[in-house]
Amino acid sequence: MSSATPRLSSSSASSSSSRREKRIAEKEKSCNVQVVVRCRPPTKEETAHQVIECGQNTVNVGGRVAKHLRKSFLFDGVFGPDSTQNDVFASAVSPIVEEVLEGYNCTVFAYGMTGTGKTYTMEGGAFRKLERGEGRRVKEKRFSVLVR
Repeated sequence: MSSATPRLSSSSASSSSSRREKRIAEKEKSCNVQVVVRCRPPTKEETAHQVIECGQNTVNVGGRVAKHLRKSFLFDGVFGPDSTQNDVFASAVSPIVEEVLEGYNCTVFAYGMTGTGKTYTMEGGAFRKLERGEGRRVKEKRFSVLVR
């Protein structure tokens, strides 16, 4: 009795490889999670000690006082203290609304400590149109697309 190892021809191997790459791409698309951070404006005390520094995709925490405690965190996107509601919507939320309108299930949620601006980001300021929150902007975009 001899034991034979099946061999794939080069065309079979390449088609098998392309099928595998396709499955991986589909899996990545179905499991896409992005984490975006919005840094609120610092308090006077935080400004004095430079507790938080916001970069393009990083947030550095620790500042000058506690050099041994400095930490750096990497995110898919970071909105600094000067960012507006429109900045957040245009870069992070609007593409998700587009995906919802294409039939994908999507979720946007705000998570963080008390007083960090979750409610302001999602619901907005009381009376100023420019400060309206992401929830209201999503509704406006959704209905403006459906009306077209």
